Amino acid sequence: MKDSTEYVFQLRQALASLAQAKAQLDLINRGARSEDVAAAKEMMETAKANYESARKDFDRFNELNKTNSITAKQFDDAKTRKSVTEGQYNQANEAYKKSVNGSRTEEKELAKGRYDQTLAQVDLAKKKLRDCSIKAPSDGFVTKISVETGELVNPGTQIGKLTDLSEVPNPAQKLKAGMVGDVRI
Repeated sequence: MKDSTEYVFQLRQALASLAQAKAQLDLINRGARSEDVAAAKEMMETAKANYESARKDFDRFNELNKTNSITAKQFDDAKTRKSVTEGQYNQANEAYKKSVNGSRTEEKELAKGRYDQTLAQVDLAKKKLRDCSIKAPSDGFVTKISVETGELVNPGTQIGKLTDLSEVPNPAQKLKAGMVGDVRI
């Protein structure tokens, strides 16, 4: 019979992991909160406004550059600002789309797989814990133990003897009131 302490801890750990996997799965299936979508939209609109401003500045600086009315550095700065704000706008726009559309199918499947795997770990831990105890096939008293605690045994190995005491003859049953007898067990 194996000490169950290790398996109790494994079961508790598996149950905690299952709770985490379930929460992650629920989070992915529900998608972004409305507050998060609104914040992503605001960031996208701000990035778009910055890009539009930088694009207009670049167009003006481009015209001025053709007539040599600005320095090369001023033109390069306007070009760089346009490029940077365009990248920021594209990034914010993609983040907004993602918050609206939610997780990809693959991410949902991955979360479901993690949940199922953790559920299997819980089942395995429960089985290991059940395997640590021995249940008698019938009522009776243990009259002999053939193994030590912690000893591994194969299925079918006799580990002790269970005796049904109701089947043991009781010589005292033959005595009647007032009779004297000698009973030995």
